[in-house]
Amino acid sequence: MAYFETKIHVYETVETYITKCKRKSCYFEECVEFEYPCISTRYVEYSIVIGFSYPDVAENDMAIFRRCVDETIYAVSGIVNSAVTSCNVMNQSCINAINNSMFLANTKARDEFYGCLRRSGLSDEAINASKVEVFIRKDYN
Repeated sequence: MAYFETKIHVYETVETYITKCKRKSCYFEECVEFEYPCISTRYVEYSIVIGFSYPDVAENDMAIFRRCVDETIYAVSGIVNSAVTSCNVMNQSCINAINNSMFLANTKARDEFYGCLRRSGLSDEAINASKVEVFIRKDYN
């Protein structure tokens, strides 16, 4: 089984989180270090990714897979980019809009990919062994 993925869109935001901070307290030359909860921020990169897996097939069938992958990426990019461009500022409501578009993007990806494979005359065995998924990957910087 071959697998590959491509990023459709990347956005970055600042996230607050609770962590442990350390403080040193000294009293009459005796120092003690202790931990306490504190709030910090970090940059988070969200990548909207589409992943494909497909069986090992002959070269002429591989050309069909490549064409269907390209068509699927094109179709899904339109959905994701519409959600992203509807945002003026990357805030929580924008992130919610992007998250809500993921269901539609995933449905469109499956319909487009499997429909293209079926129209191309690929065997049911090859089509059933193939998978497509749109998802968000969260990376901390």
